[in-house]
Amino acid sequence: MALRWSSDIAVVGAAKVAHGTTLVRSWTFTSRTSQGITWDGRDASGRMVADGRYSFTTTGTDAFGNRTTVSAFVTVDRTIGFLSWSPTPFYPQDGDSLLPSSALTFRLTRGATPSLSILDGNGAVVRTVWNNASKSAGAYNWSWNGKNGAGAYVPAGRYVAELRATTSLGTTVLRRAIYATGFTMSASSSALHAGQTLTLTFRSVERLSTRPTVTFTQSGKAGVTKTASLLSNGSYRVSFVVASGGTGPATIAISAKDSLGHTNRGSMTVSVS
Repeated sequence: MALRWSSDIAVVGAAKVAHGTTLVRSWTFTSRTSQGITWDGRDASGRMVADGRYSFTTTGTDAFGNRTTVSAFVTVDRTIGFLSWSPTPFYPQDGDSLLPSSALTFRLTRGATPSLSILDGNGAVVRTVWNNASKSAGAYNWSWNGKNGAGAYVPAGRYVAELRATTSLGTTVLRRAIYATGFTMSASSSALHAGQTLTLTFRSVERLSTRPTVTFTQSGKAGVTKTASLLSNGSYRVSFVVASGGTGPATIAISAKDSLGHTNRGSMTVSVS
């Protein structure tokens, strides 16, 4: 964690972390107006400290002998950890058996009341799994099928699992992102102009039975469709020349058949000026 102090004038002194009256870690400084300290949760011997509430105290003396001490408190809380998705990305929206779900796993080091939500790219909650449900210490997992709270598939895109766990120490939060989409893609630029070449590089989440087609559509113009080239590393690439006149948002849409014959899709938006 990052600990920082600042002063209006240069001071010399020391900063320390303590647990009650027990000194845990200390630092000295000379003639500074501010300092940032990164504390890794270890004591002076390199051992991890126990979870709990710690004080961060800075004492500084200026050139005139004036001494000032300020303190703040930090909480070390490892209640939740090892939050991860597998597999990621995944593509549930086509409804087949290739990559229909992804498992979220985590561990509680003590009893807690966790809440788990899935957020979309705008931070809106699309699914709530637990809401302050009491759980004991141990390993947990939950499988997401890509559906929202109403039972419908979410649009393809990036989502975030937000896990909150409340104990007597307070509330800690961990977040992990996951992509629920048919393709992961990267454009050479997200802000384009007429005459510029747009290059799209992407990967399919599922195994394909056909080469992907990509359609680039500028505002007020007919879409241009091309078949992507397969690269040696397993990704695909395609390029378009931006036409004049079609300013505003432009869409890139990818489509291909997976190994079971279902249509996989992905899209992104760029701007043309």
